Amino acid sequence: MTDLTKRFLGLGGLEAVDADTAAAGTLAYLPYDGSIVLYATDQDGSRLMLDLTGKKPFGVWELKETGLGAGVAFSDWRIEVEPASSVNISNQSPPWQSAFLNGKGMGIVGRFVVGRQVNMPITTEGAVSSVGGDMPRAAFASWRIVAGSADSPVLLVASPDQQLTWKN
Repeated sequence: MTDLTKRFLGLGGLEAVDADTAAAGTLAYLPYDGSIVLYATDQDGSRLMLDLTGKKPFGVWELKETGLGAGVAFSDWRIEVEPASSVNISNQSPPWQSAFLNGKGMGIVGRFVVGRQVNMPITTEGAVSSVGGDMPRAAFASWRIVAGSADSPVLLVASPDQQLTWKN
């Protein structure tokens, strides 16, 4: 059994990142508010941030301001799912806070925090999943984001049903 309580990663798996210029698909820890975030780009080209552990977990924000500070990016991260937690999403969008699979990969479902608060499936590459070939095909209620090697992973974020995060 893998011990996911370990919180140390080698420096080779980390890099400094400027929050103002972080590329889509960058998963980063922001020390100023203790959040782990995933940067994304919307279909109209606007920059987005999916806040996974902050004051509004799973909220998606449009980044319009600058001066957001520096963070630490995780270069070797992945989403792992519990297959038995699969959720039926036939002809509908995946539930908020779930992990999803589509024709091009996987991601996490956030919710835009202003306006209509629509669900926004964001892939690990930092793209908003939409209709067509990118539409989510499967969703999972239990998932986690880990970094590091397969034989020695470090838990960064877990689905709400597990209530575990890297900063616990």
